Amino acid sequence: MWRCAKCPRTNGRAQPSASFGTRLGGAITLDLKYDNIQGNSGFSTQGTGVLPLFRIPGPREDENKKFIKLFAEPGLGYRAGGGPFGFYTSTGLLVLLLSDARAGKPMPYVEFERRFPLNAPLDGDNRVSVGVAIAICRGCGVEN
Repeated sequence: MWRCAKCPRTNGRAQPSASFGTRLGGAITLDLKYDNIQGNSGFSTQGTGVLPLFRIPGPREDENKKFIKLFAEPGLGYRAGGGPFGFYTSTGLLVLLLSDARAGKPMPYVEFERRFPLNAPLDGDNRVSVGVAIAICRGCGVEN
């Protein structure tokens, strides 16, 4: 596809990007994602630590009440496809809406992530993901 180097609408960096994938695990997850960034399609696999930071509001006796839990997400991955990628590190923040009474049912989340390619750290990408997560334990947020 022809791209005008001076036109922001056709420059690869100004093009919209998209991503979709799945995540499996608990405190350590395996992420499998397809993406199209800067006009280049690719597939990535990533190992991510999911470290609890805090919850809002704090623990309560009523299990039916919902709460927001924040997690830090350091990761290491590999992206195959076009663009300045290959091996990369990542950092992220996961914001998850939970309820102890709804364990095993879908709950919404928002994730903010930045990927840093090891061969060109300044050419990484930012992403915001929304989706649903299923907590398979009761009391997942009670301890902190």
